[in-house]
Amino acid sequence: MTIAAPTHLHHEIALACIAREIHVLVEKPIASSVEEGRDIVDAARRAGVTLMVGHVERFQPAVAAIKAAISGEDILSIANHARGTVSARMSNVGRGHRPRRARHRSDPLVHRVGHCGGAAAALQRRREREDIALLQFRTASGVLAHIEHNWLTPFKARNVTVATRGKYVMGDLLTAR
Repeated sequence: MTIAAPTHLHHEIALACIAREIHVLVEKPIASSVEEGRDIVDAARRAGVTLMVGHVERFQPAVAAIKAAISGEDILSIANHARGTVSARMSNVGRGHRPRRARHRSDPLVHRVGHCGGAAAALQRRREREDIALLQFRTASGVLAHIEHNWLTPFKARNVTVATRGKYVMGDLLTAR
């Protein structure tokens, strides 16, 4: 079963499917809170049901090309920028899950922002969740990361840059789909 409903319904729908021993693919984010996410994961384990979260950008050709281009390189920094308006369907989802992207692209374990000398800021203007999030931090292996995401800019843009000792790689995630 694929759950592609508004985030606040993921918990209820996922638990109902798991109770019926139906394997589940949940659109990200898995739930509205960490507690609800843990409930879903625990229920799936107890039921022996396969649970997956849809991280579709990980399998996007542009992301694969960026990862191939930096393979074996000594990564110094990574920047991820996403801008654009939000659809009504996603109005209850914030931008707070984005550090996972930097971790996926650079692969080292990311420290919690508050424990590594990083900085984070969020701005709420139109919705119950943050509309703009700016994060800067260092990964466990020393990679500097900068993430800027917002849903207020009136145009859509998605790009990533990665600086290594030998390369500077830029990727446009919208045009390379």
